[in-house]
Amino acid sequence: MILWVVLMMGCEDKESTVVDSGSVVEDTEERTTGNGSERDRDTEAVGAGDDTQDTGVCDPIGLQSDSFMECMVEVKSKFMPEYRTSTLQFLKVSYRCGITTGNELVCWENGKVTFREAGYVDVAFGAGYQCAITTGGHVECWGGEPFGLQYHPEEAGYVAVASGSYHSCALSEDGRVDCWGVESGDLDYGQVGDVPEDVVFVEVSAGSRHNCALDECGRIHCWGDGDSGQTEAPAGEFVQVESAGEYSCGVRTDGEVVCWGLVLKPGGSGEYFSQPECSFVEIGLGTYHACGIDIEGQLSCWRFNQEGEANPPDGEFVEVGGGSHSTCAINSEDYLVCWGDNDNGQTTPP
Repeated sequence: MILWVVLMMGCEDKESTVVDSGSVVEDTEERTTGNGSERDRDTEAVGAGDDTQDTGVCDPIGLQSDSFMECMVEVKSKFMPEYRTSTLQFLKVSYRCGITTGNELVCWENGKVTFREAGYVDVAFGAGYQCAITTGGHVECWGGEPFGLQYHPEEAGYVAVASGSYHSCALSEDGRVDCWGVESGDLDYGQVGDVPEDVVFVEVSAGSRHNCALDECGRIHCWGDGDSGQTEAPAGEFVQVESAGEYSCGVRTDGEVVCWGLVLKPGGSGEYFSQPECSFVEIGLGTYHACGIDIEGQLSCWRFNQEGEANPPDGEFVEVGGGSHSTCAINSEDYLVCWGDNDNGQTTPP
């Protein structure tokens, strides 16, 4: 679900930001040597069209496409998943936590359901911890003490939160992004300390060790770990950006999805993952798979499909989110439908 916070008309002519990762890369190949072997890395953004950067004053960003393209993507799985539907109605989902239509925060695992009383607007599930935004604009986090996740901002005024493996970021109502978590040692890739300055943001997302955010003119800025090209954001105007694992995807104004980072199939074949050819209005990423909602509310998924996580159900949906090998989506009646890996009960919502 896209949350627009600031829509301002005055934007300077500037390119997408890549912090400590060089400039925006059109098509590069990097060869590194380690332990006697070589590795190729192709960081071309998959699905990218014309990357010409607009100049001058921007219009408020919004989906401009009224066309519909037939979705075409091949997904393979050893079995069809079981689809499980919640009895509660939801506004937002993040892995195995969600915000109900009554603004309660609900999490579930191995048959155990925990409730936090009404008063939440957003939640983000990290690696063994969770962070949420209250209706009063405060950040709350629990779990993750070894990585400093308890040192979140104390002031009010936040509207959204995103969590990676060892860090989280929150978006303020005036368009500022603040991050916290690991800031030293082997796990520090600048995902906390290298937030772009003097930029007004409308959305923020977090991968394992990197972040990408959308500014008021629809440009994407990424920072943190860029070893797989996940901070090399394409130029152009976007309406949404999502991050997970070692990759990110964005939705352009015409509904095209563009992905960058770890976008090559494993095995060294040099082949890209197939993507649906759809006009999307919403995307959600898991660690290894991606799903999107087209302009008719239909779901399509791609990339890995180990546990059936990329075999979506029929129906009309408004939001989708993914875990490692599981997916949950909110349908048009606000009920949560989950499928894929259920080893920890993550696809059995209350």
